[in-house]
Amino acid sequence: MTPPKRAGFSLLEVLIATSILLGSVIVLGELARIGRKHATKAEEMAKAQRLCQEKLNEILSGLSAVDPVEEEVFTEEPNWTYTLQILPLEKPGLVALYVTVAPEPSTNLTTKPFTLVRWIPNPDGQQSVTSSQTIRNGESHQIARGPLR
Repeated sequence: MTPPKRAGFSLLEVLIATSILLGSVIVLGELARIGRKHATKAEEMAKAQRLCQEKLNEILSGLSAVDPVEEEVFTEEPNWTYTLQILPLEKPGLVALYVTVAPEPSTNLTTKPFTLVRWIPNPDGQQSVTSSQTIRNGESHQIARGPLR
């Protein structure tokens, strides 16, 4: 006598298949969340880079003055600020222009500040640099240099 043929799945098989499906959905959901988080960070970083390059281009083209600025808000992007620093170099007639872009602290953006540096001719046209005050990360640093060589 042969055993009767089964017409369907057992309850144990259905429970195992359902738990595998549920575990897969949970893992895929978490991967999608991580992917969205990284995509948002990449978009924010790309925006910071674009804003930084645009501000640097404005200065180099002469549309904006080459003056130090501390946390000025972009008119077209109110959630972002920029800082301009001009630091002396040891090369005669050149200074380093630092353009730093960061999100406003009041926003929920997680991007860290992004900085571009460009060596430009000294806007004062002087060969020597006197002492100046710069601010980095909330700390004040005194820079005093004599004639550049």
